[in-house]
Amino acid sequence: MYRLVHFPPGDHEDLASVWLRSDRAGVFSHETALSLHELSDVLPSRLHLTVPAGWRALGG
Repeated sequence: MYRLVHFPPGDHEDLASVWLRSDRAGVFSHETALSLHELSDVLPSRLHLTVPAGWRALGG
């Protein structure tokens, strides 16, 4: 994944690569979703991404 250096980074740029690895099938959930929607002031210690049943990671 590349980022254009002449543009400011996005607020959630770090989540984009995780979402793209799910082949855009996943949705952020649990504490990650709460943080994204500003419904909690707790910073998640890890990312939570829910994928459809039967989803398989690339190369796995």
